[in-house]
Amino acid sequence: MNSEQLQDWLTVVNEQFKIGEKAVKDIDKEVQNSHYLVNFLYSSYSDVNKTQPVLAQVLASYYRGGILRYFALQFLPSLIHVYLTVLAKRQKKSISMLETFLMAVYNEEILDKNVDGIEKRVEQVRIPSLRYPSVYHDPKRLNVGPEVLQLRNTSPAFVQKTIRIGPYDTVEKMTAENRYTVLTRLLKSVNGCLRNLPEDVACRYLCSSIDVICHSGFSFGESEFVSRIMNDTFVELKQDYSRKPRIRLSPEFLLEALNGVYFSLFNGCFEIKVMALRVIDAIHQRAVYELFADVTLVTNSVRSSLLEKSFFQNEEIAAIKRSSFAAVGGRKRSDLVTNASLRLKRMPEDIVVTADDEEVHMSHKRDSFSESQNKIYVIWIV
Repeated sequence: MNSEQLQDWLTVVNEQFKIGEKAVKDIDKEVQNSHYLVNFLYSSYSDVNKTQPVLAQVLASYYRGGILRYFALQFLPSLIHVYLTVLAKRQKKSISMLETFLMAVYNEEILDKNVDGIEKRVEQVRIPSLRYPSVYHDPKRLNVGPEVLQLRNTSPAFVQKTIRIGPYDTVEKMTAENRYTVLTRLLKSVNGCLRNLPEDVACRYLCSSIDVICHSGFSFGESEFVSRIMNDTFVELKQDYSRKPRIRLSPEFLLEALNGVYFSLFNGCFEIKVMALRVIDAIHQRAVYELFADVTLVTNSVRSSLLEKSFFQNEEIAAIKRSSFAAVGGRKRSDLVTNASLRLKRMPEDIVVTADDEEVHMSHKRDSFSESQNKIYVIWIV
């Protein structure tokens, strides 16, 4: 679809979702055209005259609120990817257009819409006691004192600390100082509504965008993490990202991206789950390279929890191994050829024929009889 067709489609979408009876699940009906829009942004971001009207309509959809807000937020991961790519290439016209869009959404997201007037949102995060397991720790493996393990839920020490996030400052111009604060806050908004967005658009492009952002400018090889999780060897030709411009990242941005990737791992289809596993590995490798200690701590915790044997006891997570590509596209997935499968299938030349004693005795008689016939035939000729 070209720019004019996308604008016509966005106009129709804005008219359809004006009706209050429309539900969030109705966004799934527009998945195919959403793919066209994302592909258009990836391929035509350098042509400002074509891209700007489309982004203007997406921003207008966002300002309408309601379901249209979710519809616009699903494109944010792809737009962040395009913006960081354009920034690395120093294309000033495209940078200005994308920065205007991202700042407009950011300045709207930091407001508390449940309060009359203009007030900025403040979020509170409570850190629970160490006696309860989480993705970051296992109480059985920690040297925790008995006084901590005996605490009750009603104990005042049950909640160790409460952290206040916000209020965020309003941004009028994107600079190197506030850039990743804006992008991280936008990713936080996307992660907060992933459950309401079509996974084939939001989760897929979130994983693919973070994967490219982490690999761009590097030649990281894929580790054995994915194959160990899937208990299989997946052969995939990965694109060479080493010639692309290197994109600078912040640890806060990677941590927020990891939240969305982790959600995709547990809620996406089989293909998205495999993508999420690869993105976790990519974030880990990039964090190790950049020496981001906090990101490395989280990725190591996630990787260790996924590699534990108890991980596959959960029926929902065990579906990652049992699932096939039949759920995607309705095609039956062909069995993958691995070293293990080749060892299990013995070739004809490897099969040793073992005969019984009677068969050996009968074959010996047949050989002796044929030899005697040959001797008689030779004597008769002479």
